[in-house]
Amino acid sequence: MNELKTYFNKFNRDMIFAAIAGILIMFIIRRKLEVPIYRFLLIFGPVVPDIFIPDHYPDAVCLVIGTAGGLCAYMIWDKKGISTVQRLLGAAIAGVALIGIAFFVQTTYISQQLKKPMEELNNDSIYLPTEIDISTEERLMVGDANQGTGKSRSLKLEEGSAELEAIYYGIQGLSNAVSYDSPFDNDYTISVIYKNNKTYKSRWLRTDEEYAYESLIGKGGSIGRIKYDAEALCSRVHGAMRTFRDFGNYKKEDFSAVWFNEMFSGGDANYTDIVDTELLLAEMMAPQNYSPDNEEKEYYGKFFTGGTITPEDGDLIAISYSSKTEQYEYKDVMLYDRSAKLLIFKDKDNSMRFVKQDLDSLFK
Repeated sequence: MNELKTYFNKFNRDMIFAAIAGILIMFIIRRKLEVPIYRFLLIFGPVVPDIFIPDHYPDAVCLVIGTAGGLCAYMIWDKKGISTVQRLLGAAIAGVALIGIAFFVQTTYISQQLKKPMEELNNDSIYLPTEIDISTEERLMVGDANQGTGKSRSLKLEEGSAELEAIYYGIQGLSNAVSYDSPFDNDYTISVIYKNNKTYKSRWLRTDEEYAYESLIGKGGSIGRIKYDAEALCSRVHGAMRTFRDFGNYKKEDFSAVWFNEMFSGGDANYTDIVDTELLLAEMMAPQNYSPDNEEKEYYGKFFTGGTITPEDGDLIAISYSSKTEQYEYKDVMLYDRSAKLLIFKDKDNSMRFVKQDLDSLFK
């Protein structure tokens, strides 16, 4: 009897060690397995932003597979028979299936919460968007091979603003999510801030004329990129950016300028405040009085799309300005050619406007 008890104790101890060994091996390679595990689990549930995807599911899968793998290895080594191994594999499959069901239930709940109207969410809800930041590729950079500075067009919408609710409604309407791996050009980058979410607070979307793109990132790397039909969202973002560029309806302030000279050192410290903003605003409201040729349009246009203004480009001045209230902050840029006496900026229709006027007195 004692010999039989000793055998069973040894048998149980060996199985426990085998299971622990299997689990340890799985957790050693967990980071490499996280991406394929999430891709597999997404088959069971709706696509939700990565900041809301629970991170314990890969651990659960590794625990189940590691335990089953360790026990199967022990059974094969101890020649316990193929039927026992088959039962263990069946149990592992059932365990992973249960994890998939749990993932489906939780992601479905998350998806439903994210589609709720904002007024139905509690103020402390992790699914309540509290800020939306929109950035564009439009910017003016000044510098050389060693140093540089610049500012870009952007819009920050705070909680309570009508524009935030309108754009978030467009985000809630994203549909037909499909995997997408090809490169794309984006007009706007949208960051949705959920300040009540404890760990990850920002969801990132990139849009063009028709689609929105979202990358799902895990600790182990990229889970994938999702493409959505997003005409409503794109239209709302275009509308908001167009509205805030309306020079007549929104007060512009905080004008500053930067240009390359012998004192240039890179960074925001090079920006000089423009004092006589009324003169500059008057010219922004004035009708276009200069007709550039195609070569001039191309030359000036390249600086608004990432081309850096260098000393070799002439006496060009990058100007930034903003419009700010408690509910929003809009920033934009324009260009002044001191040699040609040309003010170049984009209007609410995103068309370049050219106003010929001597504004040198603003940039002393």
